[in-house]
Amino acid sequence: MTTSASAEYLEMPDRVWTLSDIPDRSTAEQGSVHRLCVRTETEPGGDLINNAVVETLSTGGEVFMLPNDKMPTALGAILRY
Repeated sequence: MTTSASAEYLEMPDRVWTLSDIPDRSTAEQGSVHRLCVRTETEPGGDLINNAVVETLSTGGEVFMLPNDKMPTALGAILRY
């Protein structure tokens, strides 16, 4: 499933439904994040990434940890709306 989540993020034709940066807290809290892909070795900013993971999971989203070679950025999100 992690490979398909990564492929879905990378191949989404409409980039309006993706984020390649840490979603702000309100985006995650509102349940906008459907799938969150996080590199296994992330850069500094771990607290913000941890918050995004927690909020995504608490609103029914999915979180995938991906190897660095599968994720071009530290984090990528596929949005619901």
